[in-house]
Amino acid sequence: MSTMNLLSGVERDAKALLDRAARMAGALPAASVIAVRLGRALELAAGADGARPATIVLLGGTGVGKSALFNALIRVPGASPEHVTRAHTDRLYVAADPADRHALGFLDEARDVFIPSPAHGLALVDAPDIDSVKWHEHRAVTRAAVEACDVAVYITSPDKVANFTVNEEVREWASRKRWFFVMNRMDEVPGALEAKRGEFDRRLAQLGFAPDDSVRFMVSAQQADGDEFNRLARAVFSARTVAQVQALHINTALGAVRHAVADDVMAPLRAAHSRLAADERALEQRVQAVLADGLSTPRVTDALERVMRETVWMQLPGRAGWLLAIPVWLRCRVYAVMSAFALGRMATGAASLARLVRAGWYAVMAALRGAMPLHVLLSGFSQEHLRQLQAVRNDAARAVEDAGLGSLLRDEHGPAGDDAPSIGEALAAVPVIGHSISRLIAAGTARDTVRGQVLPLVEAAVAACAQDAARRAVGPAVSLIGNALPTVVLGQTAWRVFSAWQNGRWLPFEFYLSAAMMLVLSVLPGYLLVAARVRSSAVAPDVAAVAAAVAAPAETRVLSGVAAQINGFITAADALRRNAEALRDAVASELAPPAFGAREA
Repeated sequence: MSTMNLLSGVERDAKALLDRAARMAGALPAASVIAVRLGRALELAAGADGARPATIVLLGGTGVGKSALFNALIRVPGASPEHVTRAHTDRLYVAADPADRHALGFLDEARDVFIPSPAHGLALVDAPDIDSVKWHEHRAVTRAAVEACDVAVYITSPDKVANFTVNEEVREWASRKRWFFVMNRMDEVPGALEAKRGEFDRRLAQLGFAPDDSVRFMVSAQQADGDEFNRLARAVFSARTVAQVQALHINTALGAVRHAVADDVMAPLRAAHSRLAADERALEQRVQAVLADGLSTPRVTDALERVMRETVWMQLPGRAGWLLAIPVWLRCRVYAVMSAFALGRMATGAASLARLVRAGWYAVMAALRGAMPLHVLLSGFSQEHLRQLQAVRNDAARAVEDAGLGSLLRDEHGPAGDDAPSIGEALAAVPVIGHSISRLIAAGTARDTVRGQVLPLVEAAVAACAQDAARRAVGPAVSLIGNALPTVVLGQTAWRVFSAWQNGRWLPFEFYLSAAMMLVLSVLPGYLLVAARVRSSAVAPDVAAVAAAVAAPAETRVLSGVAAQINGFITAADALRRNAEALRDAVASELAPPAFGAREA
């Protein structure tokens, strides 16, 4: 089993997410937490090889006999100082083969105590108590050891099984580690074995485990020759192959990755995205209201109907399919094609006034059918509408700033200021003529502003509604019916040509001319069917429906851009978590509980 093969994908995704978290850390504290956790997880992944011994840490509270159990397991009395009523362990006591000592990255040579052990490939660690009065001093020591360990042994005693501090610490690490569960000092409650076992199992179930006899032990460190203690010793000192130890390290690294993107740390990100999405929807509705108001005048509504019908036709060639797409495409561009044809004739032949007028006529008709109605639509919008759209832009930027996410803005710089007077302002200073010219320039600028800000909204709304109308007008059934007859005619023509070619003769020109005419006529019924469907589908559009079709307008782009960044991060984190969990499940098949401990249920 190759660590690189197993972890390469998860490591790559984790590094990419770490980079994104680092960029977002200034704006989102949760991203800082994720970055720190991912960094630790990647450190564990980098050391997930068979050279590092399997590490088992004894974790428990004051007075449960943790140090006594450690001494009894390694058969070295007094190796770790024992005390019944107060915390005595203030550093790590590590029992391992001296050959493995160099691989124990968590071992502080100046502080911790190393105890030689013949158990090659295994490091057994006695950590400081996690509920002592000095817990705040010991926290970093114990947590560093637990973070680096592969298996944690939760040790309690009959009178400490409900210790809240210890249980909460176990709950904190539950999903990241493999576990053994030990109730020590059972010699102090003779005859209560079954009752204490049931109580212990209920407490473990509350912590998220489903223990059984393979991972749960009821022992006494003072009776190291008992069957239950020997069973615990066999579990701790089980023979583990290099591949199994490697799988155990991989499990540890994957547990850390999963913890880095756990629900608790992702919740603030999801909440931030939900707030931004709600603000975006509210601002989008304001843009839609502005658009609906500008499209409500009768003149604009009439132009909107023409624009809608032409836009539906523009959407149809791809839906009509096969041969029927040709007349549908030509119908949308007939005047443009005719204008180009007339200009082509003038370029390749003698120019004449009649041809020039004809080309100009076709060009005007193309404009009237295409661009001109769009400009009519803009006549319903005033400077007040533009002010409302600008207010939406300002509110979008303010929503990002109010959420503390200003550093995530894609464009942190507004338009550059210019203190120099504009041409219009300069001309306004010239008496009479200059003032008139400046008014004309201002009017043109206003029209350009309306065109630049409103036209994209109108085009997007019309295109969205036209798509829906085109889908209703021409479905698979209409396309099949419309293409059936021309397909038959084309097939018959092709067969006649092929048969003639096989017989070594050429068909006359009149045949090809009549075949072309028949093909054109065969397309006509399908075209008329499509035209009728368009007339029934692209009726006078509902202005409110057109306005409601606007999605992600430019006015909310600042807000939607930040929301998209956060949503992309959440999506990547969720994918990383799924991959880590799937790989961890696969690795679990190699880690049988009797030798490697239980997983969180």
